[in-house]
Order: sequence, then C-alpha cells, then structure tokens
Amino acid sequence: MRANLIYSTQSGKNMGIESRFTEKQIKEFRRFEDAEIDRFLKEYFPNKETKIWLPEIIKKQFPLVRAETKAGIKAGIDDFLKIEGMEGLSLYLADLTAFVRSKNVGLKVKENLEKFRFNDLDDYCNYIDESYRGFIYQISADEFKRVFNF
Repeated sequence: MRANLIYSTQSGKNMGIESRFTEKQIKEFRRFEDAEIDRFLKEYFPNKETKIWLPEIIKKQFPLVRAETKAGIKAGIDDFLKIEGMEGLSLYLADLTAFVRSKNVGLKVKENLEKFRFNDLDDYCNYIDESYRGFIYQISADEFKRVFNF
C-alpha cells in the first residue's frame, strides 16, 4: 500500500480526512478492520499455533486468550490512531508505514494477557505484534483496497 494512499495528516494535525468519508463509510472501514483481526487470529493463531507460543495454555483458556488478544490488537490500533491524530477513524486510513514501525499492538496485547501469568508471554506478544503488522501491511491493505475500490 502506498504510504500516502489516503494519509492526510501534517505535523500530527488532522487535515480533514473525516470530510472525505461519510460516517457510514468510516463505520464500514471499522467493521472491515474488525473482521480482518478475526481473520488474522483464525488463520495465523489457531489453537495449535497458540499452544506453541504459550505451552501452558489449556483448552478452556483458549477462547479467553483469543478474546483478550483481539481486544489488545484493537486497543493498540486505537492508541496508534490517537497518536497520529486520527482517533475514531480506521487504521486503513492512516500511514501504514508508521504503523509497521510502532509497537502499540504488542504492548496492549501483553497488558490484556498479563492476568494469565504465562511464562512465554513476551515472546507470544512480540510475535503477535510482528505478525499482525506484517499481515496488515502485506495482505490486509490489499484486500481493503480491493473491497473499497481504492
């Protein structure tokens, strides 16, 4: 994805990107973003893969860990958008190159999963973070452009 596909911030100031899209469109973008998080977790972190990274996870914990991981990814995206001055918009409207350099997702996933006290939590969170940033930049952004005709 070109870094400036829709990017319209300058020196951290929002330059009116909201006016380019209706509220309905932004909601559609956010729904797509949510569905892509689900797809990412389903394809890249099924139970078997999660067990590799978190060996002490038990089967009944998996849905909880999945839900907390998703919530962490969403919180990381929201933090990134807030930093970029694009709060309430979609990640796909931001500079994905800047997102790829951020660590927001991994930090938020770790915050959400600390209550489980897994031994290998740092490795899991770092891998989720790296994998998700790669997924967004290399796979999901292309799908977003295809679905929304960008």
